Amino acid sequence: MSYLPLHQKVIGYNTYIISQIYYRETMCPLIPKQIQTLEQSFNRQSRKMAYISMYTLKTSLKFGGFEMTDLSTQIRYIKAKYLNNILYEKGP
Repeated sequence: MSYLPLHQKVIGYNTYIISQIYYRETMCPLIPKQIQTLEQSFNRQSRKMAYISMYTLKTSLKFGGFEMTDLSTQIRYIKAKYLNNILYEKGP
């Protein structure tokens, strides 16, 4: 993946890597330190091309960013969604 431009790396990150992390999250929850390590490793890979902050990576395309999914926010959302489904589950 090192030969791809940064915007294509972010698309790959958002589609493939994030979906794999979501699946793993349902089976074995990640601790916050693991999530932070994953985000930092992608940030390090993106900095090999040019210095780009995480803010720029996560900013929307229309504001000049790359629209990278915020992993910690998305995982918190998934956990909240599961909890909501369990608490307010409607019977058969």
